[in-house]
Amino acid sequence: MDFGGFRSELRSDLIAGSEYGFSSEYYHPFTPTTHWFVAPRVGVSSTQLNLYSNSTLITSYRQREIAGGVDGGYEFGRIGELRFGYEGGYERLSPTIGNSAVLPTVSAATGDVRVQYELQNVDDPIVPRSGSRLLLYGKWFNQNPAAPEGFPLAEMRSENFFRVNTLSSLFLNAEGGGSFGYKTGIPAFSLGGAQHLVAWGSNELLTDQYFLFQLGYIRKLASLPPLLGDRLDFIGTYELGKTYRLPNGPKPPNLPTDFAAALVAKTIFGPVEIGGAVGAYGRDRFFFQIGRVF
Repeated sequence: MDFGGFRSELRSDLIAGSEYGFSSEYYHPFTPTTHWFVAPRVGVSSTQLNLYSNSTLITSYRQREIAGGVDGGYEFGRIGELRFGYEGGYERLSPTIGNSAVLPTVSAATGDVRVQYELQNVDDPIVPRSGSRLLLYGKWFNQNPAAPEGFPLAEMRSENFFRVNTLSSLFLNAEGGGSFGYKTGIPAFSLGGAQHLVAWGSNELLTDQYFLFQLGYIRKLASLPPLLGDRLDFIGTYELGKTYRLPNGPKPPNLPTDFAAALVAKTIFGPVEIGGAVGAYGRDRFFFQIGRVF
């Protein structure tokens, strides 16, 4: 905080293990009192991209990226900001296990101009009980690995939480995105996994266009001892989505749906979630994760 000036921030993240990477962004207001800012950033990463069919691992890719960018923008108090800028870099995607025909093996530059608005106005960053989140962005890619030409891309994510009483809340989330019929090379969006259509396997539904609705219920079950964390919550969710067929890709399921139930413990080590889901087309899945819930 206050690195290089009042209200300036330098944030750096380091990941080490089977996946590794480093990223850093410098947020700097033009003056100590203005809402206008500039934010350059750099990053390098090597991550696993696993594709599943239900609970069966189909293939595993290694995705390597070197990227950088700079944004200018305007902040709306502590809850919102508007950004516009350019980002680019170099990306390599290659299979390490399984069938390499699922995604292209590519190594090429990527770059796009983007505009983004983000709102964060919730009472809790992990399991909100009231408030809203909104993310809207649009991009124009001048180049991207395996894409035959430049293309637009846009996505919207809206999360809305409504407190019913001291212990219970409801939520209604909606999101969708698309490339407006253009080919993106590497698929732009993915559903399936621990957060979106959880009865499907991770990255099982790859697409360049999708929408998803979530209706859910949150209830506080217990308070945790102070040395362990904060509280234990129950979350129940109904999901309805749609993905569109990729060029030369398999036909996706029509309006996939599922019901999911989970226990989330907000611990001193972060949120821990354990649950299960049952969906259409004979899908069912047990899941466990440490990290982001919404």
